[in-house]
Amino acid sequence: MAPPGVDPRVVHVSSDFIAAVDSEMGEHLLGDKADSSLLGCSKLKRLVPGFRKKVPFLGRVTESVELLRADPTRRMVDPKLDQTIERILTAWQEAIAAAL
Repeated sequence: MAPPGVDPRVVHVSSDFIAAVDSEMGEHLLGDKADSSLLGCSKLKRLVPGFRKKVPFLGRVTESVELLRADPTRRMVDPKLDQTIERILTAWQEAIAAAL
């Protein structure tokens, strides 16, 4: 999450590339998480006819953001993860440069 007033630089790096650079991170992205999916409540509503969502999606997202903002410990940067991401991004930039 970018700090307020900072525009993030979004970069798409494939899961396969991430796995090639860092197998530990890659193993969490491949397999059943490799394909995008949309989850809904239709099956739950069929099985439990009285089920109704009480809070809409946007409400839950807002709640999550508020929790992050309220507790500074939830916004701590993990130095090891930060290094891994930087290593992956550097490898990606080098691969793109070599391909051009």
